[in-house]
Amino acid sequence: MFATEEIEDGTYQHIIGVAFESAADTHFDYAVPDETWPIKIGQRGEVPLGKKNKLQTGFCIQIVQKEQSNKKFKLKIVK
Repeated sequence: MFATEEIEDGTYQHIIGVAFESAADTHFDYAVPDETWPIKIGQRGEVPLGKKNKLQTGFCIQIVQKEQSNKKFKLKIVK
């Protein structure tokens, strides 16, 4: 369901915040391409996490406005 590729800022239309059970106090932003949109808050899926892109089960906790995304990092893509 999800890819492990990364994209540069500005090449995506939608961003979601994903939380993981093992890191309840933080979340990570993922880019969502138009063909996968919409993703709903509470939806569960496996997403690549960390340098090795190990698939982890996460939950969509928010729809992020593009201006609010953490632009220090490349976003991994949800597919």
